[in-house]
Amino acid sequence: MDKNFLLRDNIKIEIKPTDFMYGGMTSISDEIIFPNGPIEFPPVFEEQIGVFFCTHGCVSYSINNGYEQDLDRLLQTGKISVVNANWLKENGYIIDGRMRLSNRWLVLRSNTVWEKGNSGASVAWWARHYGLAPLSLCDWNLKERDYKKNNLEAYYDQSTINPEADKVALEFAKRFDVRYEWVDKKDVVEAEKRGAVQLYVRAWYKDENGKYYNPTPDENFNHAVNDARIEDYTIFDQYNPQLKQLSGMDNINRFALKLNIKEKTMDKPILQENTLVQLVSSPGGFGLYLNGNIIIDDYSAIHLSWIARNSKNGMFVGGHFATLVKDEWDKFPKVNLKLEPIK
Repeated sequence: MDKNFLLRDNIKIEIKPTDFMYGGMTSISDEIIFPNGPIEFPPVFEEQIGVFFCTHGCVSYSINNGYEQDLDRLLQTGKISVVNANWLKENGYIIDGRMRLSNRWLVLRSNTVWEKGNSGASVAWWARHYGLAPLSLCDWNLKERDYKKNNLEAYYDQSTINPEADKVALEFAKRFDVRYEWVDKKDVVEAEKRGAVQLYVRAWYKDENGKYYNPTPDENFNHAVNDARIEDYTIFDQYNPQLKQLSGMDNINRFALKLNIKEKTMDKPILQENTLVQLVSSPGGFGLYLNGNIIIDDYSAIHLSWIARNSKNGMFVGGHFATLVKDEWDKFPKVNLKLEPIK
């Protein structure tokens, strides 16, 4: 590979006093989510290099990869609300059953500089505050062979980004808590069980055994990748091949960035009076929203009450209907048709 395509400057490690450190007092969950490492949920392979140029967006690509891994885990294990799962589908985040975030959107919006790249914490900070956009709203074909369409200047032109991508990304930030924390190299073995991990390496030198190494250990780290399974030094990369094996731990920077994502606590839904509501998650059920309560009783009686309350001159004129997941359902007090509290 032509080394001119690779970053010439070191990846910036900028640890701010406000940043969290893995193992310290943080508000980030310590739950084991990848028992065998993030390799359990590999990201979709997307090359950062095309036929005419390299984006130099390795930091954004690998940040997105990490959050895609965690979101895929939540979706595939059913640990995400129906409301947010449907919202992701409806807004183009899921393609062929997999989470697909826009790399170009994050590269540009986080102010990546060509030939210099960006820092992990800066990109993760942007994602935390401004969200993550779906690939469907901000895609780019790096393999396009028409140079007039596919050139570096056009790629980095902020004005060509679909404004809808910014809008949807902000809504994403309202729905999901995008988190990150720094990890010391000695703690990566444990950290990778608890989140996706961005690593910083030297690209790319291969030894006689086909393993990748840094010819100047502990310095000159110019490329961001994702940890796959650190026990055998396997990583995910944005250059072919996606899966690479390092020769040892001295080929990664002292600091890595752990990436986690979770749903934010839902606000209490706003419902109109006399709305028929359905609990769409277990155990299921129906109710009638009235005066701040959800009335639960015999379904036939609830249904007839809904029709009666939405009728005029003896004719049903149509009423409101809403679906709630259990977290939303539980935010409302429950009463029966006699307005007696139900526990």
